[in-house]
Amino acid sequence: MRRRTAQCLVQSNYTIPGEHKVKALFIYTMGEFYRSNDAQVSVSFLLGLTIKLAMRSGYHRDPRHFPEISPFTGEMRRRLWASLRQLDTLVSFQVGVPRTIQDWQQDVELPRNLSDEDFSEDTQELPASRPETEMTRLLYTRAKGRVMDVFGKISDIAFSREPITYEETLELDRQLEEAHDQFPQAFRIRPIEESIMDPPELILQRFTLEVLYQKSRCVLHRRFLGEVHSNRYAYSRWACLSASKEILKNQANLYNETQPGGILYRDRLFPNSLQYADYVLAAMIICLELSYGNGGAERRPLNDIAVVIKGREDLLSVLQASHEIFGKSRRQSADAQKAYAALTIMLRRVQKGLQEQQPEQPSSDARMEAPAGTELDPPPYGSWQNQNDQPYALDATVENAPTHMESIEPSFASLDVIEEMIDAPTSIDWGLWDQQILGLYAERTMDSGTRPV
Repeated sequence: MRRRTAQCLVQSNYTIPGEHKVKALFIYTMGEFYRSNDAQVSVSFLLGLTIKLAMRSGYHRDPRHFPEISPFTGEMRRRLWASLRQLDTLVSFQVGVPRTIQDWQQDVELPRNLSDEDFSEDTQELPASRPETEMTRLLYTRAKGRVMDVFGKISDIAFSREPITYEETLELDRQLEEAHDQFPQAFRIRPIEESIMDPPELILQRFTLEVLYQKSRCVLHRRFLGEVHSNRYAYSRWACLSASKEILKNQANLYNETQPGGILYRDRLFPNSLQYADYVLAAMIICLELSYGNGGAERRPLNDIAVVIKGREDLLSVLQASHEIFGKSRRQSADAQKAYAALTIMLRRVQKGLQEQQPEQPSSDARMEAPAGTELDPPPYGSWQNQNDQPYALDATVENAPTHMESIEPSFASLDVIEEMIDAPTSIDWGLWDQQILGLYAERTMDSGTRPV
């Protein structure tokens, strides 16, 4: 199908707008996206071409501006444009470039929550959107679209040369929480044991939305990890750490359920290159937190770690569990192999630092495991130093971690940025991280726009 689509596009001169050309080019782009579990720079080029063709065809303007467009055609255009916007934001961030579609360029509404049976080509007036308590194929697109709108703004900041104030950061955080609160009940993350009767597609959609939300929190607040550890930025450190833990917790749950005997084993479509990048980002944030107070970073007050989590053992356990998963998956794709190498470096540096200092003696409260599903609630402003967050437990423990990390030598030169960030946590270059780690291999991107040529 991908080959035939390409032939049709070439023969029809796809650079000239036409009724079905945007849809055909989008189908071809998605075919390229799903060809490999690894990030492909060609997908970002194809997606950019598709977006430009869509804009030339007027997709970036809501159909209500054009009376000649029928209700059916207008709604289908909204659906396609919503998919283009979401994929543009995700893929652009993955390869380390600003997104193509900016908010000021478009005014298209989200597609309505309608089933395909609710309207047809003969419809004269589009029905009102169904309540979001009713499941349709478009409900997921709408829920994801709200979070993607905020993540798009966050990614713009990540690539911007102009800094923003902390108050603006907190405003984006408020918008993100509002979008998360609007998730329909069907798409809210829940324990796997409560999802046994749910379709695998719905379970995967829940994981996708939750990881997207947590990833947005990480990217929004990560810039404050390198700031002086004071109460002013305590909320951002808490948000980053709690989001990172949830991402890796979801990685472990998803991996377990895609193994033989798991409820997702027959539909093991994850992870792809987008998820790999999210997991590595979460792992790096945890690694930076563990590195504070070690030999490679400036010391901070010992009671400051209570701002985020009580005790380092829980953070180390999460990091080790992720490393083990990547170790088992590294032969599935080149990006998984790179993620495994990245986490190997992180664990090696963290364990070396822990060996050089006297281990902390956690209190009895810190050693207690929280019940499954326990959430980390943010402490109220002004009471950060009294926060006692409850850790959750993963299968991995401090004792069962690999102890000879030095024997594993990563083979990717671009991973040097990890050690540089650990050595200088107060001058972290997250832009460099996005290009070399969350994006493509340095070897594959050196001639693809990551440096002037």
